[in-house]
Amino acid sequence: MLAPDPAVDPALDRAETDPTDSTDSTDTDFAETDPTDTDLAETDPAETEAGPDLAPTVLSSDGVLRPAWADRGEAVRRYYDTEWGRPVESEAGLFELIALLVFAGGLTWSSVLGRRDALREAFAAYDASIVAAFTDADVDRLVADASMIRNRRKIEAVVTDARAVMALRDHGGLVDLVWGRSAGELVAPAVDVSEIPRAGERSARLAADLKEAGFVHLGPVMAQALLLAAGIVPVRRAVAQPSAVDPAGGTDRRTVDF
Repeated sequence: MLAPDPAVDPALDRAETDPTDSTDSTDTDFAETDPTDTDLAETDPAETEAGPDLAPTVLSSDGVLRPAWADRGEAVRRYYDTEWGRPVESEAGLFELIALLVFAGGLTWSSVLGRRDALREAFAAYDASIVAAFTDADVDRLVADASMIRNRRKIEAVVTDARAVMALRDHGGLVDLVWGRSAGELVAPAVDVSEIPRAGERSARLAADLKEAGFVHLGPVMAQALLLAAGIVPVRRAVAQPSAVDPAGGTDRRTVDF
């Protein structure tokens, strides 16, 4: 289990804790925000050039090529190195990823990971049957909880998504839907870490399927992030071979499948 990042973004409470947020709960601006955008907005001279449809990468100080969002602190690097992209085939595991992606909109990924344990506790270890029964009083309680990311719309979205998870149990289940088994999706080919698309045809189909199933705030970009994080679209990761780093600073990056 990933330990919380001790250096939680100090802007988190300022930006996300207003319990009187009057924004229309149907507003999806945060939903279609790439959960890595806040990280990628930081300019890093080590970032590689990437087209507008590809996620930028950065050669980290340890010689490992990672997506730029995964090089913003030890906790997020650890998440990327040890957990991200490993197959997730449980309902609770996929529900957690969906919830984290919802909360990530407009925040740095490291900020969300810093509150991960609190989110897991708040949402009953992502037991959809419990979260689906949350009332307005439960939402109010979470909005008032200082350990939470206190955004009412996002909390309500997770409750709504829990109810969608429950409804899917009579129609194949969340796992089959996300992995594409219900639709007969083929096994996705691996992509290089330097060529990860922000979205694609498969993520667009998944976003549409999730919306039809009752999930909210999950467009094609978020669906792509889910496919990648859950290991459904595998990524060939680039690693630096210690013997291949030359004195001039050049690095021979070799790709390996995880």
